[in-house]
Amino acid sequence: PWSDELQTGATPGARDVDVLVLDDLGVEASSPRFDVALGELLEHRASAGRKTIITANLAPGAIRSRYGDRVADRLNHLGRVELVRGASRRRKGAL
Repeated sequence: PWSDELQTGATPGARDVDVLVLDDLGVEASSPRFDVALGELLEHRASAGRKTIITANLAPGAIRSRYGDRVADRLNHLGRVELVRGASRRRKGAL
């Protein structure tokens, strides 16, 4: 649990929403604590039948090397990888 959860006894709301979107996985600072939390979140959501959509600018092999076998195997077991190729669709000059 995070520090506020330890103080209040609350559990993360993201665990129980119908659809959770994790956008741009891989840009966060590398942290063993995050990796464990991500694995636990994915496992909880899968066992509860909840959908999780993840976007990342990481190649599939980079996910395994960054997050480890547990997270990579969980992602492979629970879903599919859709590779999107082509030029960036970000607006030029956008903030």
